[in-house]
Amino acid sequence: LIHKVGDFGERERRNEDEYAAINGTEEKRFSGTGRIVCYNPRTGMETKATAQVTIKHNLITTAAHVLQDENCVDTKPSECVFKIFSGGRVRDVRIEKKMANGYEGGFCPQRITDDWLVLKLAERVEDVEPYQVDPAEVRKVTPGSRVVSVGYSTDWREAKMVGGKKVLGEFVKHVGNCG
Repeated sequence: LIHKVGDFGERERRNEDEYAAINGTEEKRFSGTGRIVCYNPRTGMETKATAQVTIKHNLITTAAHVLQDENCVDTKPSECVFKIFSGGRVRDVRIEKKMANGYEGGFCPQRITDDWLVLKLAERVEDVEPYQVDPAEVRKVTPGSRVVSVGYSTDWREAKMVGGKKVLGEFVKHVGNCG
């Protein structure tokens, strides 16, 4: 069973500067969004997902399935790094440990609401603004609400054509209104 939770096309995606210019947002609003990259040395496979600094400067949230490769082989949190633009450069921050998650095992969770993961970073990322979770605001989101999506996707327009193939840069973030 698939539910459409949001949709925005190529024309709605912007880089952070473009989005700020159009919507009047402050520069650091989306600074806590980065990317988690996991490498499983047992299988030689890599998984990636958008992740964000959440509540504290040393916690990130992401999709739980990033800790499993496409063959359902578990990857240890210590085999992952959080990549974030911080201090004028892309930083690799080591993952210290898993704090909480919505499900254990299996590449696909039974329910999409269970596909969440909280990880503790080995060091704090001080110069970004952590996302805050306000339960009162979450309850205001209903079907048809417009929300902002921030992330990394494989089809975004900043991908480069190299040798006739579309190749993503290592750090291409997009922001868009969704709803």
